[in-house]
Amino acid sequence: MMLSIEEIDLFKRELEKLRFEYSEMKGIGKNILLWEIEELNRIIYESMKDKKKTG
Repeated sequence: MMLSIEEIDLFKRELEKLRFEYSEMKGIGKNILLWEIEELNRIIYESMKDKKKTG
């Protein structure tokens, strides 16, 4: 999956919001939110890796 720079920036902003929400949450919601954060991190990482390969 290759994201544009704008999409990567959007994902990063969304991650910041999710991290704040995570610090405020308790219980099962916290586990779900953690999964979402990890998934967004993976998408960003994979996209950045693809961009480096393709130049």
